[in-house]
Amino acid sequence: CQLNSNHDVWFKYTATCTGPVLVKTAGSMCAPSNDTVLSVFDACGGLEIACDDDGGVGLLSALTFNAMEGVMYFIRVAGYADNVGDISLTIQTIDDCVIDDVCYAEGTPNPANPCEQCIPALSTSDWSPALKGTPCGDPTDTECNSPDSCDGAGACEVNFKPDGSACTADPFECTLDFCL
Repeated sequence: CQLNSNHDVWFKYTATCTGPVLVKTAGSMCAPSNDTVLSVFDACGGLEIACDDDGGVGLLSALTFNAMEGVMYFIRVAGYADNVGDISLTIQTIDDCVIDDVCYAEGTPNPANPCEQCIPALSTSDWSPALKGTPCGDPTDTECNSPDSCDGAGACEVNFKPDGSACTADPFECTLDFCL
């Protein structure tokens, strides 16, 4: 996408998840004008999948491409014209979390705790607390033991009704039933 790009460095990236990946050179320190060019290829000397010149902050580069889990991509970072210097390359999945080297889609609950979820807006590498009121626990709870819900801080709250609360535990209309 930019023929006047020189002094390049190549990186190999193997996708950890299938989906969009953001690649950017924010934080790079090149001179004389801190201007980078970024390209993604399907193989060394292969087909260019994506390219960007100046799509990031200032004259730095940023692009998004769709990756396939387990596929290796070749990323070229170059300086525009005669720009050279320190490169900072960030590669991150979008709308996914990679936790303990496992990919989870946005909204996926933690298999060990239903009150934690993959919420990329909060973290792409750690579980985040599920919203207060998210169902958890035993879905077959009775009227006196209402379905449990997340507290908003990562814990499942047991929702018992107070002792003495009225309920309709049996089909006999002539009895008064109470929770214990």
